Amino acid sequence: MLSKYVYGLSLGHFVVDFSQGALAALLPLLIAQHHFNYAIAATLVFAMNLVSSIIQPLFGFLSDRFHTGWIIIPALLITGLGFGTLGWDSQYFLLITSCLVCGGGIAAYHSDAAKLVNGLADVNQGHAMSVFSLVVTWALLAGRSRSLWSLTPWGFPGLASLSWWAAE
Repeated sequence: MLSKYVYGLSLGHFVVDFSQGALAALLPLLIAQHHFNYAIAATLVFAMNLVSSIIQPLFGFLSDRFHTGWIIIPALLITGLGFGTLGWDSQYFLLITSCLVCGGGIAAYHSDAAKLVNGLADVNQGHAMSVFSLVVTWALLAGRSRSLWSLTPWGFPGLASLSWWAAE
């Protein structure tokens, strides 16, 4: 039996990965709302993916060297803040900034969350890592959200189950 914290971390994983993938699906809305051309709109996705991809190895390095597990909760909040503000930003600079913030949160979450899931699993590490990845699909199929802000509740169970980490 897996720890309930593995499921909470998996739900957090859903939040950060969904944020990264959902931006591409939102491009038609952003193009219509802001009258962007495709190149400008695609730069938003590029900015989020670039920051996430470049910074994630740095967070992995820091996670290996120092006790950085505390960053899991702020990473979820930062990801949600960056993604959630995409619907409010009216200037291109602010949209890019939101994408960069979201990408930073995504990068910060992965290393420590994966390390924690692996540590919580004990002998069932493969099973735990599979759940960590698969819960994203389950939550996506169950959610069917229609707005950016309606995604916010998905993060609360993950945050609640991780609150013990902040207390240590």
